Amino acid sequence: MDAGGDLVESKRQDLLEAIQVAKRALAEERDILTRASRVRRMETLDTDI
Repeated sequence: MDAGGDLVESKRQDLLEAIQVAKRALAEERDILTRASRVRRMETLDTDI
């Protein structure tokens, strides 16, 4: 591969890594929000009794 092709491949790999990091961050955020929602529901159920 020539220097230009190597640079393009390097940039592509960087972008793929960034996408994976973003996906992990979104999954963690979704888990946090799901847990928080579950806790709020449980608190609501506790106060309804």
